[in-house]
Amino acid sequence: MSVDRYICRSQKNLNLEKMQEQKRLQITGISALLPPSVSPDGECSHVVNLRCRDDVWRPVGTPSCCYTPADPSHRLIFVHVNESYKHFFTYDDSFLHYEAQETDGEIVPLERPESFELTGVKRMEAVGNALIAFAEDSMHYLFYIDGSYRLLGTRPEFPEISFSLGEKTIREELWSDYALVSPTSDDASFTLSDNDKVRFSSLVYGTYSRAKSALLDDGYLSFPFMVRYALRLYDDSYIYPSPPVLLCGSDALSFNNNLAAMCRVKDGNVEKFLHNPFSLSGEKVYYTIKKADLSEWSDVVKGIDIFFSKELPLVKEGAIEDNYRIVEEDDVNGNPARVLRFSLPVLPDDEQREQIISETLFYKVASLDIEDIKGDSQTPEPLAYTCSLSNLIHQRTLPLDNFSLHTLRAKESYVYNGRLHLGDVTTRFFDGYPLSLFSVAQETYHGVAMPAYTKRGFVRVSLKGTMGQSQMILPFETDTYKLSAYLSYPDSRAVSIEIIGMTTSGSPNYYDRFPLKAAPNENMAYYLNPGFNPITLHPLQSSMGGTLFPEVKNPEEYVPGKLRVSAVYNPFSFPQTNTYTISSGSVLGMAAATAALSQGQYGEFPLYVFTTDGIWALRQGSGDILYASQSPVNREVALSPRHIVSVDDAVLYLSEQGLMALQGSDVVLLSRPFDGLPDTLPGDTVSVLDTGLSITSIAVDATPFGNFVKNAVIGYNYIEKELLFLSPGYPYMWVFDLASAQWTRRMTTYKAFHSLYPSLLAIDEDSRVYDLCDEQESGDVEIALVTRAVKLLPDVLKRITCWALRCSDDDAALSLSVWGANRAQEGYGCIYRAEANGALPGRLLLRTFAPPYKYHRLSVSGRVSSRFHLDAVDVVYEPVLSCKLI
Repeated sequence: MSVDRYICRSQKNLNLEKMQEQKRLQITGISALLPPSVSPDGECSHVVNLRCRDDVWRPVGTPSCCYTPADPSHRLIFVHVNESYKHFFTYDDSFLHYEAQETDGEIVPLERPESFELTGVKRMEAVGNALIAFAEDSMHYLFYIDGSYRLLGTRPEFPEISFSLGEKTIREELWSDYALVSPTSDDASFTLSDNDKVRFSSLVYGTYSRAKSALLDDGYLSFPFMVRYALRLYDDSYIYPSPPVLLCGSDALSFNNNLAAMCRVKDGNVEKFLHNPFSLSGEKVYYTIKKADLSEWSDVVKGIDIFFSKELPLVKEGAIEDNYRIVEEDDVNGNPARVLRFSLPVLPDDEQREQIISETLFYKVASLDIEDIKGDSQTPEPLAYTCSLSNLIHQRTLPLDNFSLHTLRAKESYVYNGRLHLGDVTTRFFDGYPLSLFSVAQETYHGVAMPAYTKRGFVRVSLKGTMGQSQMILPFETDTYKLSAYLSYPDSRAVSIEIIGMTTSGSPNYYDRFPLKAAPNENMAYYLNPGFNPITLHPLQSSMGGTLFPEVKNPEEYVPGKLRVSAVYNPFSFPQTNTYTISSGSVLGMAAATAALSQGQYGEFPLYVFTTDGIWALRQGSGDILYASQSPVNREVALSPRHIVSVDDAVLYLSEQGLMALQGSDVVLLSRPFDGLPDTLPGDTVSVLDTGLSITSIAVDATPFGNFVKNAVIGYNYIEKELLFLSPGYPYMWVFDLASAQWTRRMTTYKAFHSLYPSLLAIDEDSRVYDLCDEQESGDVEIALVTRAVKLLPDVLKRITCWALRCSDDDAALSLSVWGANRAQEGYGCIYRAEANGALPGRLLLRTFAPPYKYHRLSVSGRVSSRFHLDAVDVVYEPVLSCKLI
């Protein structure tokens, strides 16, 4: 290079060095997405106890303490909100305490708190007046009524009611004389014309129908039918349907089907059939309540309703059987007479059997009020009907939902649109119906003497489910059992029922195994004894001895991805039609994108189900269809069910990609995750921050965000539109501001959150409850802010001559420092330090006289009042272009 050119370039560099420039830094919160050498100016490595609103940073307020329990071991676990009350529940790992309520906007302790012994409670939900406490292996119900709560337990006790027929009566009806249209000869060739056969058959069938209707009107039944009962709840829905019990009268057929009609014969021809009585017997239904202790559930269970199927139509409407004949018999006076002997057509045995096993319609005929039910009754009582049995088909029918007999528990739960949703459900199989339900207190049954067994023992049910072979055991106490022809279990996958009788010493002495078949129209497995004969138990064979002792095996079934939904405003009933299999993966959580205006709000937003296979949307149906469709939204997996939160118009969740917002089928990335370690302080803690602050340890904590958030829970502050990430064991929480998309840290001593729209409650280590949406702007607030590397011009040395902090306060005590380095990550030295005490007039100037550096960092920490604000930082600098070879 020539001397002239060198002198010219040196002069140009000198002019550049003397040029001063100004740039405004807009503080943008904590970030670690880009390396500090290329990160945008204004990003921070540390921001504590500051909140950004409209690009202005202000100190956070102090949340108000709204409740302090008398015992620090009582931590808030749930707030029961209904239209007229807010009740606060605490928990101490052994007892659930209802100890406070909201009165005139304040949480007021109860004069007489209520406590309930419950262990292992993990979470709670509420639907209307009902509370559900979820423990590790069970769901416990509480119900609020008449100003207090009642602990109901896990489920009502299944009532034991047995039925029988008795009080036989006979009804006679006369058919009128019938003149043959076509008289026929009175000899071996006697044959009715088709016309006469149909007309006479109609006459006899009409007579039978009158007798049958009269019996029904008086409450008597003539032919085999089935009886069931179920618990009626406060909303008129039903749970716990009993098995269908086949009731048969004392006789196999309730009339003599060798019918007779006196004949009038003239000139060798039969001209008329004379009137004759038709006799039909019927019996009344009796019931015996063996056990029915429902007193604890009387606020939920309002009664036991009893249902009948229609009787088997044993008499078929149609022509009389072809085996009719004319015979000579004596009349009532002993004189010889010509008599027509005939039979009505009767339903064949195979059709009778088919109708029994296919029957699904059961009609309400009686109702037992809970207050009137007394268990342990050994005296059969006649059933008082609520309708005429001849009007059966116009009565309410029993919805057949046998799955309500199984017991549910779930890993995840969510209340939406007044329904309790259970995710990742484990089903414990029903132990089986009590043997007394199949027992009929009759001497004869379908024409057969009933064998009686006075035994104790157990019933064993075997079932092939998704988890393999299961075996359930239900003991029965010493009693007299007369078993009807029909046994069943409320799951079509059951393969056998075994009845084992035991001696007083506990050894098996009676045994029978009954193979089960799946019912064609109901989720039930059944055994129907041939010929409708009562079941006989047989003495034990010596070769069976080793297998006949009670042992429960594999009684539970877990199906990942299964969702069970309750009836509306009824968390006690989970109709089988409200069962959904979402995916093959496990359910992690559920949420709906709707503002939580009230507990019972009905939303048209889809329900999002988060699984280990991705996110699914269940869209609202209409009429009896709860969810019309289910479809995958994406294959993302939320990091934890604790990282899913509903906001006004979206569902937010944390995934490997970052903080995501789900709206409809659209997924928006709100913030990428913090990869790697956050930037360290430019110097040691003593040099950078005010060591007199309690937040110093919070500011310097270098725990990666990914580690911090593993055990964190998310709360949403509706007022400030902030997501709060709280992780027990850390003295701070991460905060993401939805309005500005800024990350900060905030000092905290909280251990848990509880969302109570529009508030967000926090519980500290002494169980005090704070309302994070009600901040008090009084007193000093400790703050800290440290920028990442400020570059101004990339990879250029520059001398910053002035830092102008656009801030104001009435009374502040701030420690400020500026740091410089030629490497963005390390090697910083302090080039300026100052203290600012008292009022801040609106602009705080830091004039620095230091060598030029490529990277600078600013630190501000101390105590400020609630009126402090920081708008921006203006920087005056001059580039320094060195002619050195680097």
